[in-house]
Amino acid sequence: ADQIGIALGRARLYTEMERERDQNAQVMAALGQGLILFDASAHAEYMNRAFQELSGWNVDDGDPVAFSALLADPDAGLIEGAIETALGGTRLALEINVKHKDGALIPVLVSLSPRSLENAIGGCVAVVTDLRQIRETKRALQQSEARFRQLYQDAERRRRELEALDSVRNAILGS
Repeated sequence: ADQIGIALGRARLYTEMERERDQNAQVMAALGQGLILFDASAHAEYMNRAFQELSGWNVDDGDPVAFSALLADPDAGLIEGAIETALGGTRLALEINVKHKDGALIPVLVSLSPRSLENAIGGCVAVVTDLRQIRETKRALQQSEARFRQLYQDAERRRRELEALDSVRNAILGS
């Protein structure tokens, strides 16, 4: 009877753990952000679908992906320092480029956090946000603002012209 109780308890814990994992995966998918789990040697152990689509890399396909293979930046020390910082237990965020498997560079914001395994730092978690859409939205907003400013200036110029014409008309009609 005790073994049945223990087995039922474990089954409930396993079911709850799966439910939480699925819920977390759904949240990350809804956010559209990439998620990478790195081991203590900075090799990717897991990549969610959003990151796989962004980068073309897939550890499930046997890609032995090191952190340095995923991120391209002229300053290699920045990447190495970021890894060391995260593995040292500190969270950080940096703007860098993800190197697509085909070699193309994609601007991203990477937030790194230490990953605890059995009360020790066992790697790091990277949340990757594609900055292309954010930058495109910002660019579109700036263009829209410039068009609005031009429309306002044109309307103000026309208002002044109409006031001048009204003054001329009043001067002609008033004399």
